This record gives sequence, C-alpha cells and structure tokens, in this order.
Amino acid sequence: SGVRAGRYLHRRRPAAVGLWLGDHTSWRSAGAAEATNRYQKLAATFKEKFGHYPEAFARAPGRVNLIGEHIDYEGYGVLPMAIRQDTIVAIRKGGDNLTISHLDPDKYPTVSFGTDPAQAVDTANHTWANYFLSAYKGVFDHLRAKGSLAPLPVGLQVMVQGTVPQGSGLSSSSAIVCSSSLAIAKALSVAHTLTKGEVADFTCIAERHVGVTSGGMDQAISIMAMPGVAMLVEFNPVQASEVQLPSGATFVIANSLTVSKKAETADKRYNLRVVECRLAAMVLAVALGKPAAEAVNIITLKEVEPLIIAKFGPGAEAQAQAVHELLHKDVYMPDEVGRRHISNSLVITTWQLQSHRTSTALHWRQIPAADTLWSCCNNCVDV
Repeated sequence: SGVRAGRYLHRRRPAAVGLWLGDHTSWRSAGAAEATNRYQKLAATFKEKFGHYPEAFARAPGRVNLIGEHIDYEGYGVLPMAIRQDTIVAIRKGGDNLTISHLDPDKYPTVSFGTDPAQAVDTANHTWANYFLSAYKGVFDHLRAKGSLAPLPVGLQVMVQGTVPQGSGLSSSSAIVCSSSLAIAKALSVAHTLTKGEVADFTCIAERHVGVTSGGMDQAISIMAMPGVAMLVEFNPVQASEVQLPSGATFVIANSLTVSKKAETADKRYNLRVVECRLAAMVLAVALGKPAAEAVNIITLKEVEPLIIAKFGPGAEAQAQAVHELLHKDVYMPDEVGRRHISNSLVITTWQLQSHRTSTALHWRQIPAADTLWSCCNNCVDV
C-alpha cells in the first residue's frame, strides 16, 4: 500500500521538532543558500523595524492535495503533500500590542491589535493580519481547553514573509496560521508542551476565526508533513501516515493565476459548500430512519455511513444507490428542508439554500484561465 507502519507517530511528535531555527545566529535551513539568505534578510529587516533581532522563527509550508477534494470536512481521509513554498514568521516579545508587519509592507501594511486573546476577529473588514490574530486566539483557546495554565498576554513584535502564492489553492492561509501559531507558542514558552497533533487540531479551529469553515486537511499537512512523502491524513482525531511516492515521479503544480481568496468569498463559496454538505447528510440520515431530533446533531457525511451500510451494504456502489434512491435531483428549497425539522439547527439564510448551482458555477473547468491551462497541459504530449 505504500503506507508506513506507525500510523499515529506524527500526531504524538513534539510540535517544535525541526521547526525552530533558534536565535538570529542560527541560519541552517537544510543547508540551502537561498533559504539562508531569506532568514538573514528577514532578521535584518526585523531589527531595522523593531531595534532587536527576532527571538525565534517558525516555518510552515503550503500544500497540494493528491486525492480527496472537499471531503475533509465530511470526516474522510485525504492524501496531500507539502510543497517547498512556505511562510516564515519572525517573532520576539516586546511592546504593548501585537504588531504584525511584513517583509513587503507596501502590499501588506503593518497592523496592530491589543493583546487580549478574547478579542473578536473583524471578519467584516478583512486584513491579512487577521490570520495572525486568529492564531493568537487559537493558542490561548487551546491551552485553556486542555486545562493548562495559560501565560499572561504580552506584546509581540512580528514580521512575516511568505512564498506561497495568495489565493492559488496552495493554502497560503493555513501556512500563515500554522507558522504564526508555532511562533506564538515559542514566544510564550509553551511550544515544548504541544504535540504536532495538538497544533494541527487547534490551528484548524483557529483559522475559522477569519470566517472560513476549515475541514482540517490544510493545517494537518502543514504541521505534519515530512520530506519526500505524501501523508494520508485522517480525522477525529487528526493523524497522519507516510505514503511513499513512486520512485522518480515528478509532480507538476501549475498556477492558472486566477486568484480565489477563500476568506473573502467564504459565505458565497467555501462555507456554502460546507453548509450544503451538512444539510445533505442530515436529510439523508432522516431518509434512512434517523429521528430528526437526532439528525440535527450530524456534522459529517461519515457519521451517516453506518446507516447506509445497514440498509444498502458496504462500498461505494451502495453509497451511490442510497443517494439515488433517497435524495432527489431537484433543488431542495428551505421550506422542504424545514419540514424535516433540520434547517433550524443551522444559522443559514434563505439565499444560501437557494444558491444550489454552486457545484456547476464553481467547477474549476468553468474558469477560463484554468480551462486554458488544462488545454495547454493536454497538448504537451511529450510530458
């Protein structure tokens, strides 16, 4: 199968292993001169702005998904792998606020927040620094949830630099949330208490503060990735297994240059798809005999799978049969879903439920630039 033994190893590993570069004199990053120059430039610019070198760096990569699109938030496993492009966060304790700056200040202006971890993220006025604030809240939320004594909030001076193209589908948002979370944990002297599994779990929850109903794949691979392998990522709890890639294989990641900013369009795209899938799981569960009062608590399609197996048997064909027999192809309107006592369980609006054509309108082949890219790839017969 190519899956290595020791499935749960990556969940239990300390979060700090292999992620910290130490003080400003430690420039080793896999021995790459290019990476060394990046850290040196980031540290020098950090000192110019804040008067001191950063106390620590944290890095998190972007990702590409090989198998399993839009199924992580349905509870099913996925097969992503990390890419070279990443986000680096330089950090030190200092000042009275959270001061988040960027190596490219013209594109990403400096933003300041207070240090109260209970403050809300202003999703109505989205700014790139909201991802750092979400990570900040996530660290404190996690420490409290696990019963740890959370440190007192302190001022943090931060500088970010990233190479993951924004809005390219390579998870630039999770890269900054994950690297920020690791940097914050280090600055607060709690990184050594966290495992990779913990960080993957709470960064998924943290990123939801920016308004995206994340499923967990992006954060899991960004935290748990290993060089030279893909990772079979499973959920509840999140865990990762190494999957060896074919010897000599080359993976080409092509960018259509069509930007899709998930956080800024979440209510009409990504979040809407999550709501649609959750409603479908509830409706299917009721059709399979589950009382509506219990069906409202269903979150993922995977929770409905035992009901499908009980009536139709195991396997993908049985699942397809259940869908064809129990759901209709026409639009499910709010009143119909309401009659099943389901829609009241979700905070959704009528226009969201009526936006039923998203699967066609948002299909990637419908984007002209992506369609052109696909045609170009098809014509490369020598590849």
